[in-house]
Amino acid sequence: MEPGRVYNLTVIATDRGIPPLSTTTFAFVHVAAQKDCIPNFETYPTGNIEIDDNSVGEMIAEVHAIACGAEILYSFNYGNASYSMPGKPVLFWMDPVDGSLFLLKFPEMHVGQRIELLITAKTLSGNATVPLVIVVAEKKEENSGLITESLSIPGTIAPNLLVVPVTPDLFIDCSDYRLAEVRKCRCLMYDICIL
Repeated sequence: MEPGRVYNLTVIATDRGIPPLSTTTFAFVHVAAQKDCIPNFETYPTGNIEIDDNSVGEMIAEVHAIACGAEILYSFNYGNASYSMPGKPVLFWMDPVDGSLFLLKFPEMHVGQRIELLITAKTLSGNATVPLVIVVAEKKEENSGLITESLSIPGTIAPNLLVVPVTPDLFIDCSDYRLAEVRKCRCLMYDICIL
């Protein structure tokens, strides 16, 4: 994600975690937008994104995000708000040809169908806080880890809503990132409180 660029996307994925956070099975992603932040949805996938690995499936229920100008709005919608789980990032692989992303179950493989852009989030029940991170892989090296660039954006927290500014100074060096698979990245971890 580039500071100042306009993104519109919706991601709804089948959740096969135990227990599941959502029963939604349809998925749609688009990254283009008309001016004034009006969504410009042009294409829909022909199938569903199915997440069949529990450790990944538990992390994704429904995410809707719209980025307009200098603000990004994230809203999180979960089917089972009482379920809690520990926080951890998810990895993605970017296709260098067309820029589409794959959700990774492990660094050497992917789960689900090709998508254009994916933002994931997860929450603990009640007032607990959990980390949110966006990890975009610049290169996939089979069986040898990933070279990634990561961006997480801090902002003000309100019930079910995060509003953040997007500025170049949000990209900070993070060579000691906690994931061993990530050898090179830029990231910023922060907490989100979903009330």
